[in-house]
Amino acid sequence: MAEVIEKWADGMALKVCSDSTFYFFCRDGYWKKCNMVKVGRPEEGRRKYLSVVWMKNGEERRGYAHRLLAEAFIPNPGNKRIVSFRDGNSLNISLDNLFWADASDLKRQKKVFQCTECGKKIVYSQKEKVQLCRTCMQRQYSRRRSEKTSQKKEQKLEEFKDLLLRANISLDTRYVRMHLAGYSVTEIAKCYGCSKQCVSAFLIHLRKKAEKLDQLRPLPGTATEEEQPDIREDDITITRIKDLGLAIRKKRQERGLTQARICKQLGISAEDYRNLETHPERYPDRSKVWDVLQILNVNLFVNGRYFGQEWFPEYSR
Repeated sequence: MAEVIEKWADGMALKVCSDSTFYFFCRDGYWKKCNMVKVGRPEEGRRKYLSVVWMKNGEERRGYAHRLLAEAFIPNPGNKRIVSFRDGNSLNISLDNLFWADASDLKRQKKVFQCTECGKKIVYSQKEKVQLCRTCMQRQYSRRRSEKTSQKKEQKLEEFKDLLLRANISLDTRYVRMHLAGYSVTEIAKCYGCSKQCVSAFLIHLRKKAEKLDQLRPLPGTATEEEQPDIREDDITITRIKDLGLAIRKKRQERGLTQARICKQLGISAEDYRNLETHPERYPDRSKVWDVLQILNVNLFVNGRYFGQEWFPEYSR
């Protein structure tokens, strides 16, 4: 086994060993082994190198491991400024694999390869895993970026579609059909002969409306099929939550109840109750909607799903 030689760097703050290990002097009075991390971007055609991390006077310092080893143990009579690798592996930092070189030395070692995509001749100092010319490399990067952008766009459209379905809003509405098909706001505006701001404002308004209506949908895991009551003949069964106001009005008339009587039981004004009965899904205090259903002695089912008290929370705008 070869003898381990130790030398110092960075003003005696870093100990460099010939077995490719590094130590720095702690304030506690002992030498601690340095951490080594990989740096570089191989996905962009660049190599990875090992970087050494040590502390000096409470400050973190970094340096390339192969350069620190070469400066400590490999003579450089020609004052060459590049540390290269004999086997082309930038992670192999053993002393036998390192040597000093300059641009002319590396140029003699260059090899000619062909680009794997366009077949153009390219030159590398060592054979890389990805043999692409600069043009194909940029094209590949642009392709990956466009794929990620399209995936995000498709995901947002699917989320918007699911939101509209949960809120029982038709997908065949103006602008919505083309928006879900992937057309841009500019293309939709050009098709309908309106401005981009008009289309964008409509879609934003529709999203906000769907989010408000979606608050009345069943919460996941709160009501099981066993807890869901059976549908009676007197219960309200609708397909869209926007039809709830009309159904409440019909049930109230069937029961022979007046608005004034229900207002007195709820403790609200006649104008507030008219707003509640016209658009219950937009009423600020939805717990009042549940109270109205209790007064009418009916259960609410939307597309066969039971809406219980937990789906009518009390809140304010």
